[in-house]
Amino acid sequence: MKSISVKTLDRLSRKRRFSLRTLEIAKRLFVDKHTASELAIEYDVNVQRIYAIRRQVAAAAKEDTLPAGWEEITIAAPKPLIREVRKRVAKARADVRQVR
Repeated sequence: MKSISVKTLDRLSRKRRFSLRTLEIAKRLFVDKHTASELAIEYDVNVQRIYAIRRQVAAAAKEDTLPAGWEEITIAAPKPLIREVRKRVAKARADVRQVR
């Protein structure tokens, strides 16, 4: 994955899978197109760490990408309804994977 949008990074940020610093580095890599060596110097880490961040964020973004025709919402509902929605979404995701 060569490019990740700000929207995708924002979605990953809301899921709190990565630290703010990691997401900042990812934004500078994917959106602002800084090089790994520039960022390694600026953030005082080795280049391998920058590459690891790139791989991890790219993998999460690929996993998090919504299938065509899907959209994301946030809901507040009774727990039983939330469980049902999660089950249905998981089934729909499995169906989409089978089609690919």
